[in-house]
Amino acid sequence: EKKKEKVKEEEVPIKKEKEREKDKDEDRKRSKEKSKERSKEKKEKGKEKEKEKKHKKKEHEEGDRESRRHEKKEKHENERSKDNQQIAENFRDRERNSEAFTAHDREIENGSFRRGSTEIKRERSPTPETRNKHLKTERHEPLWERIQGRAVDLSFANGNDILIQAFTPGVLTSQQLLELVQEFSQPNTLYRCITDDSAYQVITFALEHLPDTYARIWGDSLSPDQIAFVSRHPLGSRIIDQFLKRARNGNEDIVRPMVQEILKNAVSLSMEQYGNHVIQKLLENVHSAREEVVRKIQSSLVDMSFSKYGGLVIDRCLKLGDVDISEIVLNELFKNPVNIERMSYDQYASFVIKNIIKISDPETMKRLTNALRHVFPYLKAHPFGRFVAEALDEKDVSLRRGSKS
Repeated sequence: EKKKEKVKEEEVPIKKEKEREKDKDEDRKRSKEKSKERSKEKKEKGKEKEKEKKHKKKEHEEGDRESRRHEKKEKHENERSKDNQQIAENFRDRERNSEAFTAHDREIENGSFRRGSTEIKRERSPTPETRNKHLKTERHEPLWERIQGRAVDLSFANGNDILIQAFTPGVLTSQQLLELVQEFSQPNTLYRCITDDSAYQVITFALEHLPDTYARIWGDSLSPDQIAFVSRHPLGSRIIDQFLKRARNGNEDIVRPMVQEILKNAVSLSMEQYGNHVIQKLLENVHSAREEVVRKIQSSLVDMSFSKYGGLVIDRCLKLGDVDISEIVLNELFKNPVNIERMSYDQYASFVIKNIIKISDPETMKRLTNALRHVFPYLKAHPFGRFVAEALDEKDVSLRRGSKS
């Protein structure tokens, strides 16, 4: 028993040491966990601080942008108000100096008249006919004196308001208008005006209101090289469009030399950003030149379908409603079935195929399906070919409904 008691006494400190070691291990684990939690908190706080800094930077940048926008708006509004005030003052000066502006109207403008007074009742304001007579003869003579001989310089020097007023119908006489048109038809003058931002506005307004005889003078003043350059220009292409619109009413003689020069560069223009609009307007307005345009671009229709702007010209040819032109285009595209397969996988040519499917009749659908029968299972998985597959599915559904009916 004594031995057992001794053994027990010896075991007690050993147990205590083991318990102490366990406690120490637990304390170490707790300290490690606490240190990990602290490091996580520090990281989270650092991330929050970085987010706050980025947010503050964004707010600061947005505030700077808004302040800049506000300053730009204020400057633009102030300039616009100044221009409007100047225009109003000029108009009032013209009205006061003109003989058509009667004393009755002066009293109304100055506010010195009384309602119901006998003097104003006796005076009669001029009729519209008499006022128009003064406008055509006496009232705008000083305007012609200001413009005569220096209209081109005014168009470049922010004199648009005066020239636009001069080109309005009924303001100038026929002789004065002819002199003004001839001033702009000097060599290289119209070309410079078309490519300038301020003078371009005058030319566009004039072409909207000028008769065909005067527009022909301006069309003849452009050389072939200038027509080729202007039709590629962002502003000049719009001027060419205005010339081509005049051929709608059967006045194709006005634009005949211009059309011949455009036909020489038909392929290159149809693949450019602004030139494709010129070709489209030519197809819309000049009916006699449609077949010539298609014949010029016939050999390069496949290459045009792979360009961003050439596909628009092909769509315009198909949407004209002319059966002969659409047959020429479709025969050229379907000449080689490999081209149709390549087009269905292309970013821009796939939309050409899609538009052909929408417009096509059953015969063209047969030709298309025969060309795409080997590729059709793989079209839906392709990013651009899926548009062709969807269009084919829609067309098949529509054809089935028509057969049932």
